[in-house]
Amino acid sequence: MSNQIDNDAKIIADSNWGFGGHKIVRNSSGHIYVVQINDSGYLELHKSNDDGDTWSNITTFNDAVTIVHPCIDVDGNDNVYITYCYGASSPYTMKLKKVTPANVITTPVTETIYFETKTPNSYVRAYDDTVHLVWIENTYDLSTESVDIISQISSDYGVSFSSNIDYNLTTTHLAMDEYQPIIGLDLDSSYNIAVAVYYPNYYHMIKFLPNGTFISDTQMTGAFGATAQRGSDFVLNKNDEIWNAFFYYSSYQWRIKTYNDGSHLNLAEIVTSFKPGNMVIGCDNDNNIYIYYTKTDEKLYLRKYISDTDTWEAEVTVTTGDGMRPSCELHVLPGKSFIHYTFFSD
Repeated sequence: MSNQIDNDAKIIADSNWGFGGHKIVRNSSGHIYVVQINDSGYLELHKSNDDGDTWSNITTFNDAVTIVHPCIDVDGNDNVYITYCYGASSPYTMKLKKVTPANVITTPVTETIYFETKTPNSYVRAYDDTVHLVWIENTYDLSTESVDIISQISSDYGVSFSSNIDYNLTTTHLAMDEYQPIIGLDLDSSYNIAVAVYYPNYYHMIKFLPNGTFISDTQMTGAFGATAQRGSDFVLNKNDEIWNAFFYYSSYQWRIKTYNDGSHLNLAEIVTSFKPGNMVIGCDNDNNIYIYYTKTDEKLYLRKYISDTDTWEAEVTVTTGDGMRPSCELHVLPGKSFIHYTFFSD
């Protein structure tokens, strides 16, 4: 069963990059928050206190109309954080909004981002009193072939943030993915920060300590590397295994891979075009994996992996009509056994 959240979502047509992804989160009381871009191009924050049966629009961030890649998370005090980027060309603006349970709204971080290829993206993850904000910059300097992953960290529930912590990534595979330079951001069981960055045919999985100190930079080939991957997302399960879902362009398939063994599942054979930006992956408290994705018929589908039996359930058609730009919880609250998801329809 699905319930309408709002009726003024922005029409994106087939250009969905930057509009799918994780834009739904629950706080410790089970209240659900969702961000979406309305038909005026502004970002709206919606809230449900009754498990998604009814919704209210808490606020509209009307400081920009070219917003892409909004991301949302919640800390241990149920403060909600929303980060987003906007601008017509480089330099762009990135903002982080904080919304308290009493709906007091502040803007603890505003940064200028230089990104010379396509629109950048930023991610936020929070736990207890800690908030991690991560984004990527480059000046597309082919002489140095490098980009910078930049983070800021708060350890006081988003009241103050550190200065920029800069990690320079130098690679021979500089040509950034045109629309999604950062695949995702997650925290492992030790609260280390894991950032996945995509280059054509290659992933880098970069890890930092909770204080931002660099740990490792691993170029993922074999298990992650594949020709012309698009529309990617990843999640770490409770065993810190990497689950990555992506579109394998050469075979027109959605695929899922785990980095621990390199196995993959062909989710769907798509023989014409695909819907970029229309796939998300989430993990519940039993290490089960959920993948929501849109096929060329514009319907939303689900595949679920059952961890206990190491099996995949059959594909489920979630919507009878349009099911575009899906979003789901990246992780499920402790004690909960199901994932909330959202989608858009015409």
